[in-house]
Amino acid sequence: MADGTHPDGAYPAYEVLDESIPEEFHFHLYFETGGQDTRESALAVRKRFLEGATFRYQLPPVRERSMGPHRWPIWSIWVDRPSFGDATLWMARNHGPHSVLVHPNIDDGLADHTEHAMWLGTPVPLNLEIFQDLMVSPTPIRRSTLSGSLVLSATRHDASASRRR
Repeated sequence: MADGTHPDGAYPAYEVLDESIPEEFHFHLYFETGGQDTRESALAVRKRFLEGATFRYQLPPVRERSMGPHRWPIWSIWVDRPSFGDATLWMARNHGPHSVLVHPNIDDGLADHTEHAMWLGTPVPLNLEIFQDLMVSPTPIRRSTLSGSLVLSATRHDASASRRR
């Protein structure tokens, strides 16, 4: 819609949505609100992105609060394989003080956000508990002694194989 909202008003509409571009890779730039507010600088990076990106991308709306495995607000871009190198280079040069999670989108949320992911800047903890059904019990997540981030500490199991049995 012209005012940037979804027709039902529940959340902002996509600014750039080109369904011909497969969302093979996600880039999530994190920011904080409140005490250590970094929202304005994150949105300045986003504005530079909109003005200068020369590759194909999709641009979902800014997420102002935690969502899925993301504990902090984010803005994201989604790119296809041919655009991945240019997108990575652009984000590496322009993310400023913000952490950026880069991951493939291969229909395995846990692996996408952990073992197949890379970080630009300082990694931040993710809410991996949402992927609990993909992990082995009892508690396959532990806190890293190096960064305080949540990390996998047990073997994964193939949830889709379990459902097929």
